[in-house]
Amino acid sequence: MDKEKKTFSETNFYPIFFMVVLTIIFIGLLSVIYHMNLERINSNQLSQYQSTITGLFSSYFDTDKSSSELYKEHFKEITTDTRTYYEVSKDGSLIGYCYVINGQGLWGSMKALIALTPDLHNIINLDVYQHLETPGLGGRIDEEWFKQQFNNKVIVVDGKPIKYVLIPEGSDNVKATEMMQVTGASRTSEGVRNMLYNETLSILKEMKGGTE
Repeated sequence: MDKEKKTFSETNFYPIFFMVVLTIIFIGLLSVIYHMNLERINSNQLSQYQSTITGLFSSYFDTDKSSSELYKEHFKEITTDTRTYYEVSKDGSLIGYCYVINGQGLWGSMKALIALTPDLHNIINLDVYQHLETPGLGGRIDEEWFKQQFNNKVIVVDGKPIKYVLIPEGSDNVKATEMMQVTGASRTSEGVRNMLYNETLSILKEMKGGTE
């Protein structure tokens, strides 16, 4: 007796075919939704980025204005062959620079914004805004205590950048040449330290070479 012929829905291939079609449909829907909102996503990312930049100079500006207004009034973006940075002015006078700097953490690359005084000798503020470090460990470089330790901290002495000595988190009487590291995240802390040293050295060379 001949075997009864199976319909396609009864074969072993049907579940695979069904999942493939369903996956394609969902991917298509997600792609459409993403592209429909792409302009809004880019706008929000730009707004957040400008807020981070202007926040580094918050002590200089009228806080009643939005970050977008402050950015348009006081920040001039400059792009060279090697980096992007910003000249920051108020009432026609230069008050500092803001540089995008790059480094390497434990799990991948990191990016930061560093605000420097006009002579490049002191850090006004620092914010590591992009990294892949472990939450609760290296990811604690996002915490305020870590960022605030760099406020008005000297970074260049006698024309050369300082390579900070790492000391325990919570230390008292931190010296100008020292930097508190995150407990349990020495590699991440070293990454931030090395990023500051290497990128400051690079910035100084560019400025002296007239490539800014």
